[in-house]
Amino acid sequence: MKYLTLLIVLASLVTGCASNIPEEIRQPIAGAPSISEVRPNINQFIGREIRWGGQIASVENKTSETFVEIVGRDLEQFGRPRQGDYSAGRFFAIIPGFIDPAVYKDGRDITVHGTISGYSDGVIGEYAYQYPVVRSYQHKLWEPIVTPRHYHRRDPWYDPWYDPWYDPWYRPWPRRHYRHSPYHYPY
Repeated sequence: MKYLTLLIVLASLVTGCASNIPEEIRQPIAGAPSISEVRPNINQFIGREIRWGGQIASVENKTSETFVEIVGRDLEQFGRPRQGDYSAGRFFAIIPGFIDPAVYKDGRDITVHGTISGYSDGVIGEYAYQYPVVRSYQHKLWEPIVTPRHYHRRDPWYDPWYDPWYDPWYRPWPRRHYRHSPYHYPY
């Protein structure tokens, strides 16, 4: 009985500490429209709850809120934006308060949960663009993805210098490193 209780306590601790992702970001919203559905007729979707994400394109701080321009991407299972070259479109997320542009840098992944509050006209280069505007209740700035270095693992049984007629005194590296070696024979 003690082991069963201990197992239940450990399992609840592990599942309770497993995620620091807010529930609104982690769980998809049933029936929520996508960015590509909203863009052609934004006024039809005002007030709808959404969960969108993508890469930060720019951050503009106002007196009491921050406008974050986001290049929309599809979301993975727990709400992180997918990597790749596909974009569903851009949108603005209005986040209350000050956000430091040094932390929320261009290219960082972000996911927002909120409601569509309207649209904003803007330009991308010289192209006129109509941005859906989302008033954010919750957001998650994701840690950058670090690609691990690939190290070549050598076969422990492979010796690149193996030769059946191998001279035991031959060294493929410079001899100067072995001047003080007891095996050093000046030739």
